[in-house]
Amino acid sequence: MAQAAEYVFSSAESFNSTSKDGKKTKKVSFKTYFLQYVKRMRKAYDLCQPSGELGEEESALAQCFMAIAGMVYKMNGTDAPDTDTMNRRVAKMVEEALKYNNVESVLEDGEEMDIFGPEFTERLSDIKMPASKLEMLIKLLRQQISEYGRVNQIASKKFQEMLEETIKQYHERRKFLSEEEAGATQDETAEDIIKEATEQALAILNGMKADRESFRKLGLTFEEKAFYDILIALRDKNNFEYGEDKTVDGIVINEKCKSLARKIKEIVDAKSSFADWLNNQRVREQLKLDIKICLVKNGYPPQYTPEVFREVMDQVENFKEYESEVDKMMFQKLQRNHQARKLWRFT
Repeated sequence: MAQAAEYVFSSAESFNSTSKDGKKTKKVSFKTYFLQYVKRMRKAYDLCQPSGELGEEESALAQCFMAIAGMVYKMNGTDAPDTDTMNRRVAKMVEEALKYNNVESVLEDGEEMDIFGPEFTERLSDIKMPASKLEMLIKLLRQQISEYGRVNQIASKKFQEMLEETIKQYHERRKFLSEEEAGATQDETAEDIIKEATEQALAILNGMKADRESFRKLGLTFEEKAFYDILIALRDKNNFEYGEDKTVDGIVINEKCKSLARKIKEIVDAKSSFADWLNNQRVREQLKLDIKICLVKNGYPPQYTPEVFREVMDQVENFKEYESEVDKMMFQKLQRNHQARKLWRFT
């Protein structure tokens, strides 16, 4: 099953796909073509299976193709998955098909596992199927970049753009593989493309790891670094001078931006201590005013521009929305634990 999914991911073949109305055709990858036809087959299977007209061999073959498609959807990272086709039956087949697969082990633990730690690197190296490894790596990278963006928008955006560029290059190189090349030569070229994309994805992973840990070298907290990053990025984007940059161990350190980032974080903590602050318009307006005054007093930027202030506030609200979600999750967890203790005492 895993080898079949690997073939779907690694194949460089393309086919003509006909539109629903039958009037247009376009070239699509083997993966897209395969998934489209399995989707059609599943609809036919759902209609025919209850009638009892399908034999055991036909049913087994259909279930096999659906399980392969389900596995492809589950590992898919370079394209957005079509979740509509992942119905309950296919999901159950996938669970069984992946039970003893190294890819399954990483995918199931991916959200809880530290993908920046040595254990993940070791388990990743155990996956011997290059195309499947790439898809799985990109999928987990997407998840982590999205998670990082809930605290640090500007850094997340940078890594998201790097990942999308890697995926774009990967698809373009595969698309222009010559259909006239001999099969072995084409397979070798496809392997090189997959290898290069995997190396680029791993470089993004390592770069993101270094960025996430750089707050320690800066002498800031993880949250303060999010404000520091937006201050540096807006300064460079709008081309004005603010403080002096010094590079230490590959990290850009600007003392004025560090100081201002701390002040912004202090204001945010003080004002957002009010309950349900996100829905309290008066508190939000006061927070905006306090941050605006802080920026002006500290000469950021030298000539005040609404755009700079707006983007700083976007980071503030993004961060606090995430923090509120975390607080809510922790409260719900405490409630569940409290209820469990009450139940235990009762029993």
